[in-house]
Amino acid sequence: MALQRVDNIVGMLMDGLKQMNLHKCLNIIFISDHGMEAGSCRKTAYLNSYLDDVQDFIVIPGPAARLRPNNVPDEYFSFNYEGIVRNLTCIEPNQPFKAYMKQLLPKRFHYSYNDRIEPLTFYLDSQWQLARKPLEIKSCTGGFHGSDNRFPSMQAIFIGFGPGFKFRTQVDPFENIEVYNLMCDLLDLKPAPNNGTHGRLNHLLRNPVYTPHHPKETSHPSECSVVGQRVFSVSLGCSCRTGVSTEIVQVVEADVCVVFRVETLENPVFTCWFCSPLLLVSKSNLAWG
Repeated sequence: MALQRVDNIVGMLMDGLKQMNLHKCLNIIFISDHGMEAGSCRKTAYLNSYLDDVQDFIVIPGPAARLRPNNVPDEYFSFNYEGIVRNLTCIEPNQPFKAYMKQLLPKRFHYSYNDRIEPLTFYLDSQWQLARKPLEIKSCTGGFHGSDNRFPSMQAIFIGFGPGFKFRTQVDPFENIEVYNLMCDLLDLKPAPNNGTHGRLNHLLRNPVYTPHHPKETSHPSECSVVGQRVFSVSLGCSCRTGVSTEIVQVVEADVCVVFRVETLENPVFTCWFCSPLLLVSKSNLAWG
């Protein structure tokens, strides 16, 4: 029903532009700020099913639920958020949510330094919502949004039409923060400082007006300092044919060196280092052999 209404409105717009002979002169952008997900009562988690006492706090329900104490502002900073996080960690297999102190969430969420976001937040699996009690969820049916924007269901729509855009061109997804610079280029305006990357969407335009200038590399890449300083004088007893069990510790942030605890048949335990500019893994067991 909603799509039919949008289609009718767009049809009226295009018909009006054709009547004024403007349909080939204007650049038009159709865009949304988020996607939508179908709600389900079977995919709603309630904290009173996981904790014995839920009377000392309230929860802002939804797919990105947040928790705060009842006594605000007196207990806002002294409340035992960490204790609740510990009590909600790995309670059951396939648990659909994880409780995080907001500064430990991936930086791409931009939650750490936002005063309007409570210290304790919940990261939920796709299609899931969370509330304190069943009666406190707004609606477990219908549609909702607010999940991780990397979920396919949360991706927005973008359609560009007009003399400034390439014709019948499909591109990879991009972030909405890039659209402002694009519109400024179409209007021949100098964009104000913003979080987008000017020129990031040049591949959408027939005649880009801005050419970004990237810094030149002046030195050769260097080895990871941790790996470069470790010289193994003995065999670690590890090969592609050896049964290896590896446990990865939980890592939620980027730009880290991760320690792998490795057990082999020949060597009971040794430690490996892995350096990565971007890593997002959860605790898991991997096996090769």
